[in-house]
Amino acid sequence: MVLRFLIADDCNSVQQYLQTIMKRYGECTAAWNGNEAVTLFGEALDEGRPYDAVLMDIMMPVMDGLSAVSAIRDIEQKRLPESEKGVKIIMVSCLSDSKHMVTAQYECGADAYLTKPLEIEALIESLRNLQIIENNVTDEEHCV
Repeated sequence: MVLRFLIADDCNSVQQYLQTIMKRYGECTAAWNGNEAVTLFGEALDEGRPYDAVLMDIMMPVMDGLSAVSAIRDIEQKRLPESEKGVKIIMVSCLSDSKHMVTAQYECGADAYLTKPLEIEALIESLRNLQIIENNVTDEEHCV
């Protein structure tokens, strides 16, 4: 089974960087803002091809990442059976203050929070900790 990733960031270079890393594990879809990410997430559920993980920026136009995460969790609550676990969401933001970290994880429902500039090792560790990728893959396989 191929893993599916949704990358939501309004910065083209960040999208490309994340896609370069994540395409080693599966297919990637990009969204330019939170509203587009929520729409793509819902469409993936409708198609029966849900995302395995979402990498979400906070500061984006139209809808910010925190609102998008809350909307994704609302969709899951309404549409997924209780026995089915939700998508893993990793916030990837330049905002490193504890207020945003707490809000993202405890109020909105993100599973992890990483700060930019993003270190590949930190992302790989989060993917492993969230059991998105297996622990037996070596770091050499992830060099970009």
